[in-house]
Amino acid sequence: MDSTDTRPAPCQHQLALWVFLACFMTYIITMPGYMWSTDGITRLRVAEQLAAGNGWHLEPGSIYEGWTVQGPDGKAYSFYGLGISLVYVPFVVAARTIADGGGLPEAAAIEFVASLVNPLLGALLCAMFFLLLLNLAYTPRIALITTIGLGFGTVLWAHTRDNYDHVMAATCLFASLLLLVRVSTTTFSPYHIAAGACAGLAFLTRIDSAIFILGLLLYIVGTTPPEAYRYRRAVYRIVSFGVGAVPFLILFGAYNYLRFGSVLETGYGIIFDATDRAFFGANSLATGAYRYLYSPGRGMFLYAPIVLLGIVGIVLFWRRERILARIIGVVACGWLLFYFQSNAISPWGWGPRQLIPIIPLLLIPAAEIFARVRTQPRWQVPVYGLLLLSICMQLPVALTSPSKPMLVAITQEQADMTFDWRYTQLLLQVRHVRTAIPATVRGDEYVFDISSAGANPEYLANKITLNIVDVWWILLYFYGFRWALAIGPILIVMSILLWRHLWRMTAPPSTLQEQS
Repeated sequence: MDSTDTRPAPCQHQLALWVFLACFMTYIITMPGYMWSTDGITRLRVAEQLAAGNGWHLEPGSIYEGWTVQGPDGKAYSFYGLGISLVYVPFVVAARTIADGGGLPEAAAIEFVASLVNPLLGALLCAMFFLLLLNLAYTPRIALITTIGLGFGTVLWAHTRDNYDHVMAATCLFASLLLLVRVSTTTFSPYHIAAGACAGLAFLTRIDSAIFILGLLLYIVGTTPPEAYRYRRAVYRIVSFGVGAVPFLILFGAYNYLRFGSVLETGYGIIFDATDRAFFGANSLATGAYRYLYSPGRGMFLYAPIVLLGIVGIVLFWRRERILARIIGVVACGWLLFYFQSNAISPWGWGPRQLIPIIPLLLIPAAEIFARVRTQPRWQVPVYGLLLLSICMQLPVALTSPSKPMLVAITQEQADMTFDWRYTQLLLQVRHVRTAIPATVRGDEYVFDISSAGANPEYLANKITLNIVDVWWILLYFYGFRWALAIGPILIVMSILLWRHLWRMTAPPSTLQEQS
C-alpha cells in the first residue's frame, strides 16, 4: 500500500456520532431497566398523567405521600421540576404501544423504556463534550481520551443507571454552552435561540441551573467581538438567547401557578414551611466543602478523582481559552458555594450527584493535561494511571445497585455514610460486588415481589435487584426469560467493536499512515 492515507478524514459530527453510539451502547449494557428511586417514579407518574391527558396531578396511591405536596385544590402534586417528565412523555407513549402490541405488562414496559432516558442523555452529553473539545482545536484522540474520562471515570456513568434529573440538567446546560462556543464570534445566529431553549429546558428541570445560565450570559458578553457597537451586539445576542428561553420560563411559571397559586412556588417552599426547615444555613462553608469535595460518602475528588486533572490543567487551559476558563471558574465556584451552604445532600446515589452539571466543565481543562503528557513520557504513567483508577472506581456501581449498602447502613443504625470512613460507599460497594457476582453465578432464588419495602432484613435478603448483578438482561434471566442471558455478550461484543472502530478513527495522521 501507499505510505500515505488518501481516505478523507471523518468530519467532527461523524466522530461525535460514533462517540454517542459507543457510549450509549456501553450504558445500555449496564442499565438496570427499571425505576429504583422514588424520585424517578414520581417524575414518571407525572409523565404518565400527561401522556393520558389527565393533567399533572398525581392520583392517590400512585406514589408515596412523602413525595407529593397538596395544592390549594386538594390534589397531590410533585414538587420536582417538570422538564424530565416532559421528556418521559414520548417514551411512555411508545412503551404503552409496545405493551399493547406485544401483550406485555404495561407498568414494566413503561419503566424499562423510560429507563433508557438517562443512558441516552449521558451518551449525548459525552458526544457534545467531545465535539466541544474538537471546537477548541484539540486532536480527536485527545478529545476521545478526555471524553472517556468524563463518561466512565466520573459519577456520570453511575447516574445513567438511575432516575434522577441531574444528568438531564447537565446535558441541556452543556448543549447550550456548546452552541454558544460554536458561534462565539457571530453577532446573531439561530444557535443563540437554540442555546436559550436548552438553558430554559434545564431551568424547567432544575432551578439550580440558573447559576450555570448566569455564566452562559457572561460568556455571551465576553465573546462579543470588540468592534463598533460592541455592547449593542451583546444585547442582540442576549435577546436572541432569551427568545429561546422565554417559552420555558412561561411554562415554569404556569406550572407553579396552576399547582400552588404562585408563579414562584415550586412546592419546596411548602415543604420547608411545613417541616420548619431552611434550604440554607445549616452548614458552614468549611463543612459544605468537606461534604461535597472530599468526604468519604460524597467527595467529588474521591468518587471522580480524574476531576483533579481538570483543576490542575486550568492554568494551562487559561493560555488557550481565557474567556471560557473564566466562565468555568465562575460557574464552578458559584455552584459549589450554593451547595456548600445547602442541606440538599443525601446518602442516595453515587458520589455528589448535585455536582454533575459542573463536572463536564471541570474536565474540559483535563484535555490540556492529556495533550501535554504525549510529549512528556515521565508524566504518562501518573496521568493515565489516574484515568484508569477513576474508571475502575465506577465499575462496582455500574454492576450492582448502590441501594443495598446504604440500606444496610440505615438498618444497622450506623453512622452517617457521608462522614464516617468505616461506612464509606466506596468500600461497601466493593463488598457488595463480592457477594452479588457469586450469587448471580449460582443462580440463587429470590422473592421477586416484596410488599414491605424498606430497610428491613427480609427486604434486604430477598429483593432480587439488591443481591445480584443489577443489569436488565441478567434480571430478565432470573425472571424466567432464559434467552435474555445471550443479549449481554452480544451487546458487549458490539460495544467493543464500536470503541475499536472509534479508536482507529481518531488515530493521529502518522499512525494512520503506518497502518496503511
